[in-house]
Amino acid sequence: FAVSGTSLFSTAAVGNDKTVTASSIFLSGTDAANYSPNSTATTTASITVKTLNVTISGGAKTYDASTTATPTYSSDQVSGDTLTITGTATYADKNAGTNKTITATGISISGASSGNYVLGNTTATTTATISRRTLTITGTFTASPRVYDGTTDATGNVSVPGSPGITPVQGSDSVSLIGTPVFTYASQNVGTGITITGSGYSITGTDSVNYQLTQLTLSSNITVRTVTIGGTLLVPSTKTYDATVATTITDTTALTLVNVAAPDAGNSSKLALSGLVAQYANKNVADAKTVSITSAGITGTSSSNYLLSTTGAPTATSSITLRSLNVTIAASNRVYNASTAAAVTYSDNRVSGDVFTVSGTASFDSKNFGNLKTVTANSITLSGADAANY
Repeated sequence: FAVSGTSLFSTAAVGNDKTVTASSIFLSGTDAANYSPNSTATTTASITVKTLNVTISGGAKTYDASTTATPTYSSDQVSGDTLTITGTATYADKNAGTNKTITATGISISGASSGNYVLGNTTATTTATISRRTLTITGTFTASPRVYDGTTDATGNVSVPGSPGITPVQGSDSVSLIGTPVFTYASQNVGTGITITGSGYSITGTDSVNYQLTQLTLSSNITVRTVTIGGTLLVPSTKTYDATVATTITDTTALTLVNVAAPDAGNSSKLALSGLVAQYANKNVADAKTVSITSAGITGTSSSNYLLSTTGAPTATSSITLRSLNVTIAASNRVYNASTAAAVTYSDNRVSGDVFTVSGTASFDSKNFGNLKTVTANSITLSGADAANY
């Protein structure tokens, strides 16, 4: 038969000649039923200290000009024990880098369960990374708006402090800012709050390898560029009066755009004149009348970056000549009255809407009675607002 039971030390702590008690003793097997065992029994035995193996891991940090490391300490301690592991951990040097060795020395333990362990090692190593520290540029940089010029260059409209700095340099590290800044818009086109990115600055010095520099970011507006019309306005030298101020431009290519940004100049797909309209100051007949551009537009892929002004646009001179007026009459029949006087109605081919009156002296070919007698109007004249144009 077999004897079994539950055996326990009096406490879990390390010690010599500690009481061990077996309880709930019972028998099993072929002949077990022939025996009656005692239910408990005691003896003594020792619990010896456990060797504790300590390891370290982690400890990555951003460069801080020191060799100090803060790894995580781990061990093979018994689950549930209260144990604190400490030591002094350092990198081999202060510089940024990957897979750098961290060494922990002077490893010790403390805590409620520490008396049950003996350290198997008082040093440990691991590897970790010291990342380069990011530096920002200090000082007052101000970006002013500028007029569209077809480029993304913003250098000329960013004011730069006399002695910009960098921060946060660690300890007494030797790091300084050098270079000539260049600033660039994110877009060449007109807009508000357009991002400006800086470049051209860099860092130098014995410790500069441990840092990385963040370039400046600003923003400002690009405003529309005003263009005007130049060149020569070519129109017909004369036109016959037609009751309008309209005329035609005989060669639009003789007109040019003035103040176009260099990248767009001479490229009609980017910027060109359109919708040109030239007009007389008024509709009336006169010699050498001024003709002006009264309406114009611009087209092209860059046109949204421009504002067209017709102020100062070239003018031309042209005459409006008299319009021939064909007058006809219709006579009314009358009773003989011993005179040749006739009553007639005047009609003409005036331009629709014009205001004037046609007058004259109408007479029959004789005073005598007759059918289908000839009536003639003489000394036909015009009067009224538009008479002078005929």
